[in-house]
Amino acid sequence: GWTLQEGRNGVCDTVTKDRQDLYLHPASFSGVLDEANIPLLREQLSGAQTFQCYAADCYEEYLDLSDEEYWNVLEARRDEITSFILEQYRTKRSNLYIVDPVAECAAEHFEVRRLCNKDRRNRCGRRCVSELIIQLLHSVDLTVSRNPGTTLDLIPIEQDGWTIYDTPGIENHHSLLSVLPAKELKTVIPTKPIRPFVSQIYEDQSFAAGGLARLDIQTDGKATVVGNFSRNLPIHRGKLAKADELWTRHLNGMLSPAADTSLLTMHTWHAPKLQPGEKMDVDIAGIGWFTVSGDVRDIYVKVHKGVDVTFRKAMI
Repeated sequence: GWTLQEGRNGVCDTVTKDRQDLYLHPASFSGVLDEANIPLLREQLSGAQTFQCYAADCYEEYLDLSDEEYWNVLEARRDEITSFILEQYRTKRSNLYIVDPVAECAAEHFEVRRLCNKDRRNRCGRRCVSELIIQLLHSVDLTVSRNPGTTLDLIPIEQDGWTIYDTPGIENHHSLLSVLPAKELKTVIPTKPIRPFVSQIYEDQSFAAGGLARLDIQTDGKATVVGNFSRNLPIHRGKLAKADELWTRHLNGMLSPAADTSLLTMHTWHAPKLQPGEKMDVDIAGIGWFTVSGDVRDIYVKVHKGVDVTFRKAMI
């Protein structure tokens, strides 16, 4: 009763059944399974002729909860969540609290893993915690946060006889900032002036922005690639022919931070043709951009599904 989805370009096969899935890595099969099916599956695997099933380990529990049921679970822990927020972000001044970024951190801390939310975006949890924080903000002072998306209410600021209003921004669900957990935001959001990463290439090359995005360049000669990202986000360069193998082996390891566990959950974008003498920006929503110029034949970008990539005339 399982359906096979064949992997490509070095990515292993995946099998699915109802809301269950298994990623078939040669060393270990991993995924979300009905616990009652584990003994049956082990019995089926025991007859395999090319490998041996040694053990089955359970690491996390996923519940079958709707958004409404999940909301009720969080509401039942309102006092606990409130105490966590106030304790974690209390400063030495008794009337000052830090919101940097509270909603994402608290929602992640109290997250309940659900079958309908395997990608772990946890939008329902974030929304519930954000509403609680808005209520708390009426009784405490705000501080300034360098991170985007932390303004949760209308804030009037008096300056030189004028009133400036800081308003909540519109959450961009097509940005990597809405996908990453709170602890990773400090890696991708610049805190110091950006130093461009400059690379001259003479053959097909692949560039990895941590494990968040991959830029593949196919060239007919000399080309230049400039990366504009946070200093804390590592840029790895390597041969395009070995890129799939590198990502399969090192995603979420050397290639970190990451929003995916395999290339299967990443979408590939194909850039328009780069004309001679022109420079093109490849903008990855939320984290930065590459600028490409020279004798380039093709440009491909891999990012988390749902994240936007924009190809534009170079700004610099």
